[in-house]
Amino acid sequence: MGVRRRAPRRAAGRLDRVELVEVDARGGSGADHPDAPPRGADLTATDNPWPAARVDEPSALPHRVRRWGPVAAVAVVVLLAASLVVDARSRERAARLAEVPGVLAPLDGAPTELWRAEDLPEPAISVLGGTGWFATDDVLVAVGLRDDGEAVAAALDRTDGSAVWTASLAEATERVAYRPVDCVLPRDPAGVTVLTCLVADVSVTETSVGSDGATTTEAQYRYRLVRVDLRTGEVLETREVGDAAALVELDGDLVLATHEPGSDIQVTRLDPAGEERWTATVAVEQSAPVSVYLLPSAGILQVSTGQGAPITLDPTTGKEMSPLQSLDNLFAWPVAVDDGSTGVRVVVDLNSVSLQVQDPVQGTTLWTQPISSTSLDLQILLVRDRLVLREGTSDGTGSQQVTSYDARTGVEQFSLPEPPATYGSSGSDAGAIVTDGSVLVRQELPEGLRTFVAYDFDDGTPRWSTPMPSGTSDFAVAGGLLLARAGSSVVALG
Repeated sequence: MGVRRRAPRRAAGRLDRVELVEVDARGGSGADHPDAPPRGADLTATDNPWPAARVDEPSALPHRVRRWGPVAAVAVVVLLAASLVVDARSRERAARLAEVPGVLAPLDGAPTELWRAEDLPEPAISVLGGTGWFATDDVLVAVGLRDDGEAVAAALDRTDGSAVWTASLAEATERVAYRPVDCVLPRDPAGVTVLTCLVADVSVTETSVGSDGATTTEAQYRYRLVRVDLRTGEVLETREVGDAAALVELDGDLVLATHEPGSDIQVTRLDPAGEERWTATVAVEQSAPVSVYLLPSAGILQVSTGQGAPITLDPTTGKEMSPLQSLDNLFAWPVAVDDGSTGVRVVVDLNSVSLQVQDPVQGTTLWTQPISSTSLDLQILLVRDRLVLREGTSDGTGSQQVTSYDARTGVEQFSLPEPPATYGSSGSDAGAIVTDGSVLVRQELPEGLRTFVAYDFDDGTPRWSTPMPSGTSDFAVAGGLLLARAGSSVVALG
C-alpha cells in the first residue's frame, strides 16, 4: 500500500506541482514503516522526514515514482490514430460519392474559378429536366442549341476548358423555342463512349381565328435518334423514330419509347451498345392525342401516355405489372441525384398532391409528405441516407423551400431559410440545389447580388458564401465541377 506525500502548504492563490510517491513497505503497510510519519501528522517544509534527496537514492527506501507523461503521449497517439481513421473514411466516402453523376467533387470551402469557355450551345428545352451537361473521364459535353436552332454537342477538355470537338445533332430550324433536345449517357462513362440523344424536328402551323386577326399556333414534331462517339465527336447514327418519343437511362441501359400515328407505343430496352434486351407494346386510344413519357424508379418503369394513369412495366422483362404491384394513380418521380444509400422509391400522388416514399422490395409506403407546389416544381436528392427536397413555390417569385428528411422514416432533419428572391431566367436549373455530401449549395440573391451559399449537409447551418462569377445566372454540375452559365459562356469552379 502506498503513502501519499503531501506538499508543503503555500500561500493562498499559488499552485505548485504535486508528485505522488509509492513506497514499498516490504512486509508492512506504508503506515507501519519505520520511516513513515505518525498518523495524522502535518508535514511541513521543516519536519519532512523524506527529504527530496532520498527519493533518487537506490540504497534507501525502494519506491516507484509514477510519471504520467508516457501515458498522456499514448493517449495522444491513440486519439490521433482515431482521427486519421475517421478522416480516411470521410475521404473514401467523399471519393465514392464524387463518382455519382450530379455530385460535386469535395469542396474545402468556397469554390474558386478554374477556367472559362466560350461559344457553347445554349440550353434547350429538356423533357427529362436535364442540365444539358455530360462527363466522361476526359471531356465535358454541353448539349444545346445555336441561335439558328441547330442542335449541337460540344466537348471541352476537363482540365482547362479548351475545345475538343463539336458535333451537329440536327440542322437549323426556324422555331428554336419549340425544339426539345434530350440526351442520355449511361452511368458507366468509363466503359461507355456513346451519347444518345432525341432531337425534335418541328413544323409549326398558324391558323387565323376570328375577325380580330388572332392566331393559334400548332407545333408538330418528328423525333430523331442521334448517337455520338464521345471520343471523336463522330455521329454514328441518326434515324427518325416517331411523332412522339422518350429516352431515359435505366441501370446502365437505355430505354426508348416511340409512337407513330395510328399505332401503339413501342418501348425497347437497349444495352449500352444499342443491342435490344426486350420490347413491349403499350396500347393507346387511337382517337385521342398521345404523348410519351418514361418514368423510371427503383424496381419499376412507368410509361405515361397522356391518356390517364401510367402503365407500369417490370424493367427486367418489360411485362406489364399487375394492378396490385403497379402504382395506379401514382407517378414515379425522377431523382436528380441518387447515391444508392437510401434504398427507397419516390412517387407523387397527383390526387392528394403529396410525395410518397416507398420500400421498393416490400412495395409499402414508408412515409408521406404533402407538396406545397401545385406546379410540381420539385427536385429530389437521395444522398447519405437523406432525402433532400426542393420545392418551387406557387407565388411566381421563384422562391424555393428546401427540406432534409431521413429517407427511411420521414423525420425532418432541418429546413433551410426561404430566400425571398427571384432566381435565374431558365427555370428549374436556376433554383437547383447541388451537393458534395458535406454541404448543400444553392443560389441566393442577397442585396441583388447572385451568390452561391452553402449549408451544412447534416444540420443546415450556414458554412460559406461567395459571389457567382459576373454575368452568370444559372448553374449545373458535371464531372464534379460547378458550372456557372452566362449565355453561350461557362465558368468552371471547384
